[in-house]
Amino acid sequence: MRTVFKNLVFLLLSCLLAFSCEQKKDKGEYSLPRFKQEFTREFEIIGSELDLGLVSSIKTYKDYLILLGQNRWTKQYLQIIDKKTGEIIHSSAAFGRGPGEVLGPRYLSIIGQECYLYDPSSDVAQVYDLEQILQGEVGYIRTIRDLDIPPFTVGCFYGPGGRVIFRNETFIQREGSQPMPRIILDLDEAQYTYDGYPVPDRVRSYWMYTQPHLTISPDFSKMAVVPEYGAILERFSLSGGISLMGVDRFIAPDFAIKDTNPSFSENFPLGFTSITSTNDKIIVGMVGEDLSGLGIREVSELKSPLFPYLAVFDWNGRPLVRVRNSMNIECLGYDEGEGVVYAVLRNAEDARYLGKMRI
Repeated sequence: MRTVFKNLVFLLLSCLLAFSCEQKKDKGEYSLPRFKQEFTREFEIIGSELDLGLVSSIKTYKDYLILLGQNRWTKQYLQIIDKKTGEIIHSSAAFGRGPGEVLGPRYLSIIGQECYLYDPSSDVAQVYDLEQILQGEVGYIRTIRDLDIPPFTVGCFYGPGGRVIFRNETFIQREGSQPMPRIILDLDEAQYTYDGYPVPDRVRSYWMYTQPHLTISPDFSKMAVVPEYGAILERFSLSGGISLMGVDRFIAPDFAIKDTNPSFSENFPLGFTSITSTNDKIIVGMVGEDLSGLGIREVSELKSPLFPYLAVFDWNGRPLVRVRNSMNIECLGYDEGEGVVYAVLRNAEDARYLGKMRI
């Protein structure tokens, strides 16, 4: 009887602790997550140095990795890389304004053998056939133009049966203008919207989400979003509509605002560098510590990598695993069949490499 009573007390205390944590989140309090498991492990480097600029997306396709990053020599953005050797075997999506050309794509979606590149610089999505590219062709199929994509769209993802449009409308409202939703979910049968923000200050949140990191689960049932500054994890359900599953607050986006513009001279709050997901987990590249209170100059002078952690959460926001490596994580992708995380990493000299790690 005494054992049963102890177990009951322990259960009640656990529930109170969980409730307390949720209350802190609701009040907007910030604290770094505590993970169930933490260890150090290096990524296995694949191939030689990548001759690419910033890589913003990694997807897998058969025996290949599809990277979104501009080749410094050819100026093409879409790279098809052999998983085993790390060699770029084909490229497409040239820089320009013509059919099948892009100015600055940031988001990549794959449905079957079709690859969608959303280009916020020109408000279009260019669609390519990966099998045609593998045969040495350009692979361009069609363009989804700005008439189909609302203004102020910063991210557009395509999946089976629909698409998600993530917008960041300017905080300056013109007379007579009608504000549009922050997130639009277009499914075959209907359209759904969501217009909440985790930070009520629209000037601040505008700068936080000019280049957000977003991921959609492979089954197109969930979405997670993190900002460029600070560390806030928003989790959404896309099943039969769009609804907020939860908001997890880790590092406050408390940079200064001067004349409606951000100022990072005194505080440059960093949090996440990339995000990907499975149907069960959210995987991010993350800072090693809260750097709040350091300006952009002090942060740039730090010798240790800013984003050395591979962090894993479940879709309820619970922190599961954190792995430290010795390089900066720039971009992440996940291969469901292999159970492997692929990453673009940067060393102390800012050289980029492709790595993989089983988690």
